[in-house]
Amino acid sequence: VYADLGQYERARDLLEAALASAEKNFGTEHPNMAIRQSNLANVYADLGQYEKAQDLLESAMTSDLKNFGAEHPKMAVRQSNLANVYKNLGQNEKARDLMEAALTSAVKNFGAEHPNVAVSQSNLAIVCRNLGQYERARDLLEAALASGEKNFGAEHPNIAIRRNNLAHVYQAEKNYPAAVEQFQEALRVVEKTLGQDHPYYKQFSESLATVKRAAAEDGAN
Repeated sequence: VYADLGQYERARDLLEAALASAEKNFGTEHPNMAIRQSNLANVYADLGQYEKAQDLLESAMTSDLKNFGAEHPKMAVRQSNLANVYKNLGQNEKARDLMEAALTSAVKNFGAEHPNVAVSQSNLAIVCRNLGQYERARDLLEAALASGEKNFGAEHPNIAIRRNNLAHVYQAEKNYPAAVEQFQEALRVVEKTLGQDHPYYKQFSESLATVKRAAAEDGAN
């Protein structure tokens, strides 16, 4: 809950305590440890502490592989989260390969319309964008956006995030009108659902301002 509200430091403190308690009560090999490691890793990632997140997620994946096997649905979630950390560390090809595996596993285990599949699609799209594979990135994000609207409705924070990601693809292609449209809609949804004090509001506002400046400069040249 604290992480959803953007209170990442508070979430981190609680999850670190939960992880220590789980290790004491269950031991390091218990499946509950992997859950707590993954939850804490996601908050570390939100705080930009990607090396810490990487260590925890790799440990969680190793534990889940041992306890559940490579085809278990948990593995797709862990792969997706770890790949996202690799992406943020600039290891885009490594991230892409793991995200491809996560997407394939998610479709197999959950079905094409499941929210976890859309998460994998969205994450893979960001890496494809970073690698200059814009058409693939657009296709993935449009699929994730359609799935998200079906599962959550058009005014859910997840939809805003996907619109923001799609806007960045348009921006990379210098399709500034489309980028502005997506950024504006993402910002509107974030303001309505999370409020102006949420970190996403500042982030999306800055992205919108940046693309508007880029459009103005491009028009002047």
